[in-house]
Amino acid sequence: PPPEAPRDLQVSVTESAVILSWAEPMAAGNSPKTASYRVYRAELEPRQAAAGDVSQAKYKSPLALQGSPSSPEFSDTQFDFGHTYLYVVRAVSPSGAGLAGSVESGDSTPAVVTPKDTFPPATPTGLEAGIIPATPETPARVELSWAIGSEGDLVGYFVYRSDLEDTPGERISHESLPSPTFRDISVASGKRYFYRVSAVDRSGNESPLSPAVQVDVP
Repeated sequence: PPPEAPRDLQVSVTESAVILSWAEPMAAGNSPKTASYRVYRAELEPRQAAAGDVSQAKYKSPLALQGSPSSPEFSDTQFDFGHTYLYVVRAVSPSGAGLAGSVESGDSTPAVVTPKDTFPPATPTGLEAGIIPATPETPARVELSWAIGSEGDLVGYFVYRSDLEDTPGERISHESLPSPTFRDISVASGKRYFYRVSAVDRSGNESPLSPAVQVDVP
């Protein structure tokens, strides 16, 4: 006889994986001991379905095997944010030899998830400032640069300026900057400024501000 189906399938999302966990199936009657599990995934149409009511859901792709863990947990790293997935888990008995000879349980209760990217990029590092003093022809300006971020979904940076060291001040780059440089031409001679930089990703998540760098305009 096939083993009992896994119970209480739970799902959570991290920046790099959809994490599944479940309770081991109840041993009942002559059901064989579970040797391992098989995790299956299908992609649904963008309209999200409730986990307990998927009978009306439209499938973009059929159920396909994602992995065969030996313990009641699995991390799916091959996913895309904003896509809707349905997961089911089946228990596998130790009978037979190989994939064809094993016996699967029925499906667990399905879990449906649409991963959302709520994870901000790392805080920019290496912020440096250079001052170009005013001349009779041109006003003073501050040149900023910092280390480029490594995130794949990074789209740019924001620059903040303040007159006080312990406040972030206002954002002076109205659009995100595609490269890690900025020229501030709105400084006044004889003033002190504090600059900070943040990174922003494709989903609009903004990182914490970098440590401030102080600039005294001559």
